[in-house]
Amino acid sequence: MERLWILSCTLCVLLSWMHVDQAVAEPQYLVAIPAVIDAGAEAKFCATLRQPSGTLVMTVTLKSREKNTTLFTHTSNEAFQTCVQFKAPLVQKEVQDFQVEVRGDTFYSKQVRKVMIRASDTFTFIQTDKPIYLPGQKVNFRVVAMDNKMRPANQLYDVIELQDPNSNRIGQWLNETSNSRILQLSYSLDTEAREGPYQIIVSMGERNISHNFKVEKYVLPKYDVTLNISEEVLIGQED
Repeated sequence: MERLWILSCTLCVLLSWMHVDQAVAEPQYLVAIPAVIDAGAEAKFCATLRQPSGTLVMTVTLKSREKNTTLFTHTSNEAFQTCVQFKAPLVQKEVQDFQVEVRGDTFYSKQVRKVMIRASDTFTFIQTDKPIYLPGQKVNFRVVAMDNKMRPANQLYDVIELQDPNSNRIGQWLNETSNSRILQLSYSLDTEAREGPYQIIVSMGERNISHNFKVEKYVLPKYDVTLNISEEVLIGQED
């Protein structure tokens, strides 16, 4: 996987570090993060601090136009190496600033790199609990989003609407989010609901998916069952 490397010094200084007197050498730090992160997913970066001169504070911040999110703050006078997990923002596609700042009494350094956050490839499908409903019944349905590894995915549904046979919108839900779970919704049909094909449409940005079901007055089939059994049953019979 492509990595984003952030260094406190130029490459030539880093390579010549072994030849510098350690008593006067400056701190070295390294932070690695993937250059592309899936929106809403668990992401991770790793930070290393070497040869600190006194007490240093490392702060890692993810910055967008709307807000700044502090992902990590650590104060130490000793070398350390750690990895930090965080939840990526739920956006469609956005480039944000990944900032690393190291501050001490006699040392200060700040590096900023770009990180791409984009919605992962997901597929979404809709299910109803029945294919046919009577007027007045409740339609229970769910919307499921899965990533390319068949795991529940975070997905923002801009509009979820229910249309009758005349394409009239009779139900609507706005800005629903899956939060890595199955989104379950329901709608109670009117007792005088028009019979015919109904449609559930889910809009996600420029993508739309739909699912159809029917409303009609149906009668469950009737049938008779005749049992022919013996008048006597013996103990020990298998049947």
